[in-house]
Amino acid sequence: MSGGFGRKGVAAGAPTPRTMGSAMGNPRPSSPLSGPDAGLSPEARAFIAAERSRGADDGRHSDRPTMSAAESATRLAPTKPKSDRSMAVAYVLWWFGAFLAAHRFYLGAHRSAVAQLGLFWGGLLIGGLMSKHSTLWIGGFAVPPPGIMMILICMIWVLLDVFLIPGLMRRYRASQQRDDLTHVFA
Repeated sequence: MSGGFGRKGVAAGAPTPRTMGSAMGNPRPSSPLSGPDAGLSPEARAFIAAERSRGADDGRHSDRPTMSAAESATRLAPTKPKSDRSMAVAYVLWWFGAFLAAHRFYLGAHRSAVAQLGLFWGGLLIGGLMSKHSTLWIGGFAVPPPGIMMILICMIWVLLDVFLIPGLMRRYRASQQRDDLTHVFA
């Protein structure tokens, strides 16, 4: 075989089906095509046109644009309802339900919410069970009983939550995006 490369079964320099149409008096369309079929041969365009018309006859949508694999994966993936959390609601829950750790439960920080609940309500329980006169004196300073210390720690934590709520919101939204990706690639 000499003279370069050709298509399989066609000698180099022999007319190919693309060039045969113009050699046989069947000229190519003069205007260039645009769209997804622009770079295809006339045979491929004819095949695609036949498939589209067959799809229209079958009741399938033939005018739908083709989509990428990622787009089709997101359409086929099971979708969860979007529950977008609001920063305003988180602050309202902080204001009215801080000692129930409602704002932390709302933002998905369940472990720290249980710890906050334990500090406050456990402090109340221990403080209620202990006597009022259980103040310790260490080095001339009065140290409150453990129940009151737990409540004070919880109160400081609740006050710091004013500044921690935006970070909790970012962490919640990031976890929701990770969950969305696991549903797509599951």
